[in-house]
Amino acid sequence: MRDTENRGSRRKKTRPRNKLRLMQVNTHTSGPVQDVALNLAWEAQADILIVQEPWAHLRKGRRLTKNHSGFDAFAPEDDWSTPPNVLTYVRKTPSLQSFQIRPFNTPNACVVEVNRITIANVYRPWTGDSPLAELEAWELPQDTVVAGDFNAVHWTWQPGHGRHRGPGNRIAEWAESRRLFNINPEGPTHDRGNTIDLVFTNILGTETQVLEELRTGSDHYTLWTSIPIQTQIWTKTRKLTVHEDRLAEFRQAVKRNIGTITADIGTREGLERTTHALVKLLQEAIAVVGKEATTKGKPAAWWNDDCKAAVRRLRECYPEEQQREKEALRDAVRKTKRRYWEDQIANAKDDRDLFRITAWHKATDRFRSPPLVDGDRAITNPRDKTELLREKILYRFNADQDILDPWCPLETEPEEILWEEEVTLAEAEAHCIKTGNTTPGTDGVTVRLLQAAWPEIGSTVTALYQGCLQQGYHPKAFRTAEVAIIPKAERDPSSVRAYRPIALLSCLGKGLERLVARRMSYLAVKLNILSPQHFGALPQRSALDLAACAAHDVEQALLKHEASMLMMDVQGAFDAVLPNRLIKRLREQGWPERVVRWTQEFVTKRKARVRMEGVTTDEKELQCGVPQGSPASPILYMLYLSPLLKRGNVQTRFAYADDVAFLRTGKNTEETTKALTADLEDSLRWGKENAIAFAPDKYELIHFSRKRAPELSETIQAGGMTIHPTDKSVRWLGVYFDQKLNFRHHAEVWGAKGSKVAAHLRRLNGVVKGMPPSGSGESGTRMRNPGRYVRRGDLV
Repeated sequence: MRDTENRGSRRKKTRPRNKLRLMQVNTHTSGPVQDVALNLAWEAQADILIVQEPWAHLRKGRRLTKNHSGFDAFAPEDDWSTPPNVLTYVRKTPSLQSFQIRPFNTPNACVVEVNRITIANVYRPWTGDSPLAELEAWELPQDTVVAGDFNAVHWTWQPGHGRHRGPGNRIAEWAESRRLFNINPEGPTHDRGNTIDLVFTNILGTETQVLEELRTGSDHYTLWTSIPIQTQIWTKTRKLTVHEDRLAEFRQAVKRNIGTITADIGTREGLERTTHALVKLLQEAIAVVGKEATTKGKPAAWWNDDCKAAVRRLRECYPEEQQREKEALRDAVRKTKRRYWEDQIANAKDDRDLFRITAWHKATDRFRSPPLVDGDRAITNPRDKTELLREKILYRFNADQDILDPWCPLETEPEEILWEEEVTLAEAEAHCIKTGNTTPGTDGVTVRLLQAAWPEIGSTVTALYQGCLQQGYHPKAFRTAEVAIIPKAERDPSSVRAYRPIALLSCLGKGLERLVARRMSYLAVKLNILSPQHFGALPQRSALDLAACAAHDVEQALLKHEASMLMMDVQGAFDAVLPNRLIKRLREQGWPERVVRWTQEFVTKRKARVRMEGVTTDEKELQCGVPQGSPASPILYMLYLSPLLKRGNVQTRFAYADDVAFLRTGKNTEETTKALTADLEDSLRWGKENAIAFAPDKYELIHFSRKRAPELSETIQAGGMTIHPTDKSVRWLGVYFDQKLNFRHHAEVWGAKGSKVAAHLRRLNGVVKGMPPSGSGESGTRMRNPGRYVRRGDLV
């Protein structure tokens, strides 16, 4: 194999940066001007772009502004009820580490730290005291640049101007008191001849100039500031990717060395050696033909030669022609963007294009996360934020309540389940490579690469999987995860509860996990190990099916009586699974020792590193839980929780993963509530015995009745709490249950969502322009019959 170290040395090296390049402009709330500024900043390789008076609006709860794939965006506040007057963009590159700090709350100032340089983006409106009052109270860090549109003149930055009173004098006094010096070049920064766009700093060697070649079409000139930096910060983790046109070379690189691997599957040590050799072989092949992955973004797809020509004409025109050329530039941007998106719509051909276009109506904003609030602290540094989320999410549960020995003798030995250990080549192929191309784990090997190399590695992988089943072993290389922290929709991004962890595991290991999960799911259903009303990671049992089962039982009860339903969530779910208790549970259910041993290896001695916004922590061992993102985790969790669903009358208990519901029927709600109280007390006792808790803020109670004036006020009192019934509908498994069970609210909610999509598609389509008729018709069909298009990948 080629020397990967020599190849790595020949890769293009990034020169250490010694300056930060800061571009600043007031876009006067013009969307096209802001688009031009972003694309010019990208082409000029600006590290930071600060914009005053941006195009920014809050529309139906969505924060709308202009973005660029090459820049991270920062807003001064999360609440846009008052639109921000400043936005800061920082270039996406491994050599820049940026995060936001919020020393004050105002829409007129945004403070971001970039490579230990504090950049304050400021806009002072013509009226009001903000942000001058906040700046005067702010203790500036050591290396700071304060820049923006101050809407004020003073003789210190505009010589010859006779004004010595007003905001300009106040700004000059503030700068002098903070030992800041103004570095504006001589000359105006506005078409009307005034110098109102200012730059203050306490960093020696910082220089600012007005660049005519970066005119954006605004009445403000573009300022370019070079800031010297002493400290180099590298957050890069070297990741390689193999392009489609080099997959054949990748396969050949694997083929040349696959003969060096002997599938030693007779012992656990042999399985470890085989796994290590196989993963190393694939990684070395990636190093030979791969290219370093980039997160630097790319130019805007719609930014073309017409836009560049309009910018050039504005730069080269005579002063009397500037207004005309500014309007021409804005028109060029509008027309180019409109033409580009019309082509995207008209060229929609397959389902992927259709869903991408349909999803435009609910696009989310692209701002970096704000500081995290932990008690009285505001965490701003990305590494500190990532460490905090790791502790609060991955380590919120521990093994203190776990049992010591899961292999102690059982009170009753169950009949052992028959388990097939043989793995065929076709079976290994189906579970390893005939899946979606998911994000790889720490080894960097994707499903796409496994597909390319499968003719060479298929027999080795099959033998490895079979050896793992025979020895009851899960290799260590498959137990290390990279946990991506994903924000939850419609949550406060400053709260740690607004994020969920997704474990990115080895795709090679997930094939083994998927194989085991599929077999366990099949046997759990066939042998009635799970309750018939316990759904989740089981074939042909969707959440909608379970909701329909519950609705049918309520419907039957309402023909003669009344019904009540109590819904609750298991606290922590996957993260709270205790390994030794899980092992004992599987033994009690009769699973063969080899399956139990494999599960024990799967859930113990796991390691994880956490990644968020370009920062990755060190690996650390986990104490409990099963990884969210593993195909085996859902069925293992269901087996862990199964005794709860098989207690008492199983026909009254429903569960989908960690969503549990109890349904009781009776002559009146007093009778049903009494039964539900007993169910809840029994569940709390069982939970205490098995170290399983229920989320106290997730209890919901609803009474069903079709009487004209029913009495539906009965409450549940158990475990030191009182659960009051709701007089509104309750959402469970995506279905809204109301007291009459007429699903009127459910139809209204989903009808409104369908209407939004229909209105969105109607706006995109016209008589002359728009999607092909087949695409529009298909989208309408899918909205009317969503059940026909359930993704098969949702099932294990």
